[in-house]
Amino acid sequence: MATILSNPAKDKAVFRYENRDGEVLSYREFGNSDDCVILIHGWMTSGIVFDSLMAQAALSAYRIIVPNLRGSGIDHLDSEKFSIIQYGKDMIDLVNHLELDKFHLTGHCMGGQVAQWLASELPTRVISLALICSIPASGLTFPEDLAEAYRNSGENPEVQGLILEQLSPRMAVGEHNRLLNEAGRLSRTSVANSFDAWIDADFEDQLYRILSPTLVLATDNPNLPEALQRRAVAGSIRHSKFSKLDGCGHFPQCEKPYELSCRLRDFWSRSTPIPFQLPR
Repeated sequence: MATILSNPAKDKAVFRYENRDGEVLSYREFGNSDDCVILIHGWMTSGIVFDSLMAQAALSAYRIIVPNLRGSGIDHLDSEKFSIIQYGKDMIDLVNHLELDKFHLTGHCMGGQVAQWLASELPTRVISLALICSIPASGLTFPEDLAEAYRNSGENPEVQGLILEQLSPRMAVGEHNRLLNEAGRLSRTSVANSFDAWIDADFEDQLYRILSPTLVLATDNPNLPEALQRRAVAGSIRHSKFSKLDGCGHFPQCEKPYELSCRLRDFWSRSTPIPFQLPR
């Protein structure tokens, strides 16, 4: 088990843990309950993307863990090469550090890919799997010019602002600026390498291992339209249910946090643990 490096006594404080390679990563913890949820953020941000969601009373009955993925600008842990599997192994080290036998798992965007991989690796430990605007396990095909703009957007607030505008054109100015400021934490290398991690992902062949009930939630995001989400995400996972949250773009946790919190709470409350455990 990893060494405990800090022990803050209040919500929103930062905890740290060591992964299997001795690298130090961080997470935040909210609430105090035996019913635990892990929220995994996506590309070009950190765990702060869930802050408006965490303020919702609907989630107050849960213990919620919000990790910061490597390269998110929080822990200054960049890599020459990122991969969804590398992110997923960090998450396995985190849940083992926390001694979580069973937990709900929710991922957004690239974090949805990480959550899919994790649920396929720990099928009896994941009580439920919620995928919000998730990128498919098979990656995503982008036009070459758009891919290059995304890949090279690090340390360029003008381009990152345009990306946020394109993904969520109706997002409030305050939320837009908050996410843009957080994107500024990321190095140019991290933005490029994490982009390549999710666009080139290829682990669809192991999704058959997922046993937990799965909610696939789409929005009006133009890059991840409803048809793609139904076919490439929900269609690849057994026991999946598809739903759509209208009137928001790629960041429903920032644009419609109340509505999203109610949907997640209702889904989590209806999900029950798989009644057996596979050896670790």
